[in-house]
Amino acid sequence: MNTTTNIFEQATRMKLRFPTVGTIGVEDLWDLRLNLLDKLHQDLMKQIRATQEDSLLTPEQNTDPALLLSVEIVRYIVGVRLAEKEGRTEAAAKKAKIYELEALIAEKQAKEMLDKPLEELLAMRAALDE
Repeated sequence: MNTTTNIFEQATRMKLRFPTVGTIGVEDLWDLRLNLLDKLHQDLMKQIRATQEDSLLTPEQNTDPALLLSVEIVRYIVGVRLAEKEGRTEAAAKKAKIYELEALIAEKQAKEMLDKPLEELLAMRAALDE
């Protein structure tokens, strides 16, 4: 089983909730804007830092596993959403380039037609009437 499936399985088994405007479930995170996900991540990280102590005698951290899982899930969702956003940006740039090339091709084809002798154009037109 891959790690991603595992974190979402853990979250659903724990009935994990996230504190935003009210509390929301894991599936609702996909609908949040990126800036709200970032704010949620910052708040979760503050909670983690608040539970950790800088002690040489007790190096183990007693951070709540649900809190660590929450951070991991938010990071995963942000990563996926950023990748999707980048993909949409690249697709839009590709579409714009295709449009530009098609316009240039049409312009070249029109120029080619303009450079043909009148007799050839008339013959082409007559052939279409047949």
